[in-house]
Amino acid sequence: MAATGVRLLRWKQLPADVMRNVRTVITAAEEAKQKLADGTPIATVINALTAPAVATARDAAVTYRGPC
Repeated sequence: MAATGVRLLRWKQLPADVMRNVRTVITAAEEAKQKLADGTPIATVINALTAPAVATARDAAVTYRGPC
């Protein structure tokens, strides 16, 4: 999702809400990567990635993108 999101962000014609959702997911993925590198327990990182705000943003972005 994060890699797809980066490609989507390069496409300047995305609706503002989609851009916001993709940025939310990318930010969460970047933070998760850093937390793992810092030794944060995996369960804590997963909880952050599945938080309601991130899950909602991810679901909305996937709905916009369509099935893979």
